[in-house]
Parts: sequence; C-alpha cells; structure tokens
Amino acid sequence: MKNSKHITTSKYDDSQYDNVIEFLGELYRLDPEHPYWLPGRWEYAAYLVSPLYLSRGKPDWRKTIRLWKDEKNIVGIIHSENPNENYYIHLHPEYEYIREEMIEWAEKSTPFKKIQIWLNEEDSSSEKILNNRGFTLLDKSYDYLNWRDLSKYEPSIEIPDKYSFCSLVDDTYLESKIDCAAKAFNSKKVPKSVYKFMQTAPSYKRAYDFFILYKEKVVSLCIVWLDKENNLGYIEPVATHPEFQRQGLGKAILNYAMKQLKEDQISYAYVGASGNDRKSFYFKAGFTKSVALRPWKKNLRKNL
Repeated sequence: MKNSKHITTSKYDDSQYDNVIEFLGELYRLDPEHPYWLPGRWEYAAYLVSPLYLSRGKPDWRKTIRLWKDEKNIVGIIHSENPNENYYIHLHPEYEYIREEMIEWAEKSTPFKKIQIWLNEEDSSSEKILNNRGFTLLDKSYDYLNWRDLSKYEPSIEIPDKYSFCSLVDDTYLESKIDCAAKAFNSKKVPKSVYKFMQTAPSYKRAYDFFILYKEKVVSLCIVWLDKENNLGYIEPVATHPEFQRQGLGKAILNYAMKQLKEDQISYAYVGASGNDRKSFYFKAGFTKSVALRPWKKNLRKNL
C-alpha cells in the first residue's frame, strides 16, 4: 500500500483524456479477468454520449469526473456517464485507502436526489464501504461486460439473401445508419454533427463502422473501438432496426465484426449488455465469458 505518497485530487478536462485512456488500459492489464470500463467505453462516452447529451441541453458529463493522482499519474477516477445518478469507480489496487474518499466526493458533489454506484460483483472492498455508508444493493439490476477469446473463434456467419455487410467508408449511408439506430433504441436521431464529431475519436476507424444493408437501407449496425495496445476490440453500439429483428441480423453483424478483428490479429472482443436477456443474446452470438456489474443505491438527504 502506497499511503506514504502524496495524493492530489482535481477536476477533469480534455487535456487529461490520453492519461485517462492509459490509466483504464493499465487497470485492464492488471486484471483482465475482471474488466470494468475499457478505454473504448470511455472514448465512446467522450466522443458520442457526452456530445449527444450536450446537444439536447443536458449537463456536461465532464463536470461529474474527478481525478486522483500521485506525483506522476492518475490512480483513481470517479464519474457519471450520461450524466445522471449512476457513478463508476476506477481505482489502482495499490491505492485502496482512497476509495472511501472517492465515494464521499461523489455523494457530496452529485446534483441528483439519489446516487447509484455500479460495482463489479466481486468488488468486496467497495461493497463493505457502501454498506457502511447506507447504500443498498439493487437485487434485480444487472449490467454485463461480455467477451470472448478470438484465437479460439471460428466464424459462423449466416445472412439472408439480398443482405450485405458494409463499412461506412464514406457518408453515403450515414443518414440511414443514424435512422436505424434511432428506431432500434426508440430515441431521437443523433445529429449528424455529433456523429461527425464521434468520427474524430482517436481509435474510431471507418473500416470498423459496420452495418448490414438491405435494399439501400441500413438494417443492423455496430461500431468496433479498436484498442491495439491491449489487443482487443470494444463493440458499442449494437442495434437492429425493429422491422428487421428476429432474423439473425444482430448475431450476424457481431460475428462479422469478430471475424474482421481476428483477421487483423486482435485477440479479444468485448461488448456490454444491460440485463439478462441481452447477456443471453450475446452468448448466443458467440461470446463466452462475462462479468456482472450491479448498482448500489442511496437516497441523499441534502437534495430531498
């Protein structure tokens, strides 16, 4: 334990982006069997989720982010995402002694009437602290991070006639892709300007912006965030147009993405899932391992 070191805490700004990506990659390398947020998820949040919510008049996600550092490097981060009452903790295992300080900061700083902190289900250190601070585990809520080893993967891709796999090599099908995602998620369309900003993300590659085309219409899609340093691809989002669901297209686009990753000598594919049904879908599509993330909730008196 390194409690003899001088630890400082500070706000986040975009100049810290690369340092956060490196820190999340380091945490993954320290314990790849218990992944949490991969660098690709942070990139997706920074380059799509946050700009999208800002475009809709929501608060700035970056204001929910707090960093803890030793003399040189980030050792801990706590933050929301959308932003909303859901918070996530990332902490280097040698700095466990600042965990409660991080949770206390989130309780005091969140503008919401409640707070939910999502933990890896095997994070016993945080569970003990949250119990003592009056948090309650929500028994029926689960998110999952699913993955598979691509070195042992043999592609099995079936797609109906007249359907084809494509990449967003230019903007010909960009509007159709945005429309497909909006209908799949039952949400407003992502503004084209936000999508174009997402395309400036460091690890975004047009070649990995996949979709299935049918009669000049995008009907299923996914994006792979390539992380060559950690030899993995993080897939986010995954969506199929509601009029084309239950035809195996979601499974097909995922397997097509994994096939491309394997051909590019990437060893692991990851994808998140909200709830048991989505986890089951991803396992049927070829994913073989997962870790569960569960929320701990606390009502905050100061806002009641």
